[in-house]
Amino acid sequence: MAVAWPTFRDCKRNYWSDKSRFLESSLVGLHFYSAQGPGVDISVVDRIVTAARDIEKLGGVVDVISCPSFHLGLPAYYILAVSEASSNLARYDNIRFGTADSSRSEDFGDEVKRRILMGSYALSAGHSDSYYKRAQEVRSMVEVDLTTKLKMYDALLTPAAPTPAYRANEKTEDPLAMFSGDMMTVNVNLCGLPAIVVRGGKVMVEDKLLPVGIQLIGRPFGEATLLEIAHIFELCTWKNTN
Repeated sequence: MAVAWPTFRDCKRNYWSDKSRFLESSLVGLHFYSAQGPGVDISVVDRIVTAARDIEKLGGVVDVISCPSFHLGLPAYYILAVSEASSNLARYDNIRFGTADSSRSEDFGDEVKRRILMGSYALSAGHSDSYYKRAQEVRSMVEVDLTTKLKMYDALLTPAAPTPAYRANEKTEDPLAMFSGDMMTVNVNLCGLPAIVVRGGKVMVEDKLLPVGIQLIGRPFGEATLLEIAHIFELCTWKNTN
């Protein structure tokens, strides 16, 4: 018998009172490091634990798991990203590409210049083995780690960011803080896995309610299952997260 998945029209209904168990056959892994690791705000930990409990109320099974290489993804990702940016943007030298009457410093913004400089250093002779090659090795480690876990679970549960959402323009003058804010999501890019972020509720930060995102990571080419879990979770927790 086919399961009647909830629709957006049903979002106002109280599924807890109906005792619906739409995720009864779903196995979800709660990543321990991302939920309680260094740099993760306590308010985010509270919301991720609440999300895990909500999944269990909907019939899902949530296990606490560990991916030892998860915390290595952030430095590896940015080494690879700035290296690729530097290599790709090298063509814009105002000879092959670009306008002859301007310089690269005029055409590129601060972030682009920063990535070109960092990437050029990482790819330079004497440093490529220490940075780029090792980052590629870490990339393979992270991919093996996550895909192995996803053979046992339908999805992995992590925060979308280690802190609640920033206020507008709050971190624009602090690039390092902006980079570290990606620590939960860059592993998905490294591994080529599907992922989705849904609302996880709001927390009070300095007398202002700020949203917290919940990330679900799925199996390779498992977008259909991932979207089903995210869809059900978001609609059934609508009243609690708005």
